[in-house]
Amino acid sequence: MTKPIYSFDTNAFIDWWVRYYPPTLLPTLKTNIETLVAEGRIKASRYVFTELEQGGDELYKWAKSLKDDIFVEDDEKVQALAKPLIAKYAFPDQPKRGLGGADPFVVAHAQCSNPAWIVVSGEKGNAHNPKIDFVCNQIGVACFNFRQFWQNEGWKF
Repeated sequence: MTKPIYSFDTNAFIDWWVRYYPPTLLPTLKTNIETLVAEGRIKASRYVFTELEQGGDELYKWAKSLKDDIFVEDDEKVQALAKPLIAKYAFPDQPKRGLGGADPFVVAHAQCSNPAWIVVSGEKGNAHNPKIDFVCNQIGVACFNFRQFWQNEGWKF
């Protein structure tokens, strides 16, 4: 059986490192994640790296050290899938509503991969405010929050 590949959103990295499970609290979690990175099973849009760069913190330094192993280009195929997502689910006049930043590319990477990657994002949306989880549900792409991701891997802490 093929092991899943995950398309990480910026907030999945932040939920892990900054908000809930920092490496100082759960160092084995960092080791487990780095193992998946080495196996090529955690991926993210280059746009996610750009968003992490804005933090300039320890998470960014870690991401930068693994930049070539995690972050993938948003090629023409990904851009072609992201474009209709942006058209339908982004609201430029209301930047906090709907998909923004790296979001459509995170979803498009998962959508265009074969087999499809699983999106990892902490966003919660609905029909009025369609965030990543809602959009993934609409288009048939699996989406986990960070804890569901580690549960899917069978990790225990």
